[in-house]
Amino acid sequence: MRATEWSEPSPVAVVPQPGLIYLATAKPPSQSNLNAEPEARLVIKSLDSTDAAEVALGDWFTRGSVLNRSQKAQIIWSSLFKVDPAEPQESPVFDFITGLTLVDFDGGDEMTDANRKLLAPARAIVMDSSGRLRLRNELEDEKSVREYDLIMKASEEASRRERDRGNERRGGRGEGGRGE
Repeated sequence: MRATEWSEPSPVAVVPQPGLIYLATAKPPSQSNLNAEPEARLVIKSLDSTDAAEVALGDWFTRGSVLNRSQKAQIIWSSLFKVDPAEPQESPVFDFITGLTLVDFDGGDEMTDANRKLLAPARAIVMDSSGRLRLRNELEDEKSVREYDLIMKASEEASRRERDRGNERRGGRGEGGRGE
């Protein structure tokens, strides 16, 4: 016999995925190249335990691509990786092991001839390492993709400003000569 009531059910525990992907856009194959394949731009985010960092990369992929990469990536945040502003350093190489395969996608086609900037939203089917299929949608992923793009733009602007400051210190801008 039980003396107390049953407790409320607890939520299901889930092991987090090794990498998250977000669908940014798709583009149809080039009409001028018969061997061209359509491509989808994906943003891949992953956690790196070595630097205690969230890292991301954006790239173009074709159908059947396995979404694993080992390359330099943008650090979104980190507890251990610190950059000294006096001596900027390159981002280290990170391993993106998602176990995902880009099975198929569509979208990116012109919706009307009158407005060539209006493109059909992209949809993609990805398969995880256990064989489960998931549907990604550009419209649902827009916020995460826009966040990544803004971080990349800010990073590029900071790098450009740093290069410009380096050129000014070496005398790269100005008339030169005898203090003219």
